[in-house]
Amino acid sequence: MIIKDIQIHVISAPLDKPFRFSQGWVERRSSVIVEVIGEDGTSGFGECMCHGQ
Repeated sequence: MIIKDIQIHVISAPLDKPFRFSQGWVERRSSVIVEVIGEDGTSGFGECMCHGQ
């Protein structure tokens, strides 16, 4: 497959109740969705979660 395009979608929302863990405060839940689009129109998605700000 030849990659034609890559689209990045950032999703983020504040938490009603922030919390703390060993690496600091978490005030939002965020995620990055990556969409890979092939030359023939097929596409696929990948996702990663982001901690903290």
